[in-house]
Amino acid sequence: MSSEQVEKQPILEGALLLAVPILLAAIHFLTNETLKQTLAFSHDHFALYTLFTAAYVHAGQAHLVGNVVGYLLTTTYAYMLCVAVDERRWFWRTFVVFLVALPVLVSLTSYVLFSTWFPSVSVISRGFSGVVAGFGGFLLVALAVYVRKRYSTELGGVVGVSTFLVLMATIDFIYSGRVRL
Repeated sequence: MSSEQVEKQPILEGALLLAVPILLAAIHFLTNETLKQTLAFSHDHFALYTLFTAAYVHAGQAHLVGNVVGYLLTTTYAYMLCVAVDERRWFWRTFVVFLVALPVLVSLTSYVLFSTWFPSVSVISRGFSGVVAGFGGFLLVALAVYVRKRYSTELGGVVGVSTFLVLMATIDFIYSGRVRL
């Protein structure tokens, strides 16, 4: 790779990272409500394409802003950690898989859980939260990889396990409303 290509690479990659929130905002602000409803995943009127498209429409502006902020924070930090340990290819492969596959997996999971536990509830799924959560998990793994490559395998393992335990305790606190050992 030439030095000119190396200099342009972070700019192009930054533009690619920013393309996602621009796309989300464009869909939110430039499409009409009928199209947004068509793209949302209705559990009652199962349309296969909406398993994917539902992630890219939002219920409102606050929903969109929360998802964009979460996306920018998680992807930016994960990207920087991957660049710091020469793992750009890993980052971009994961990035593409998350944008394409995670929306479908999140929608299917939502469908199975709601139809199993709350079959009488009419659910319409939309939003990028599942993809943002995926990037959040990727950030935690990227942190463990960074520590492993920069310091030691043992410390990377400790950071990985510790981060996982703190995450699980946080999720437990969110859903139970109290701290449990």
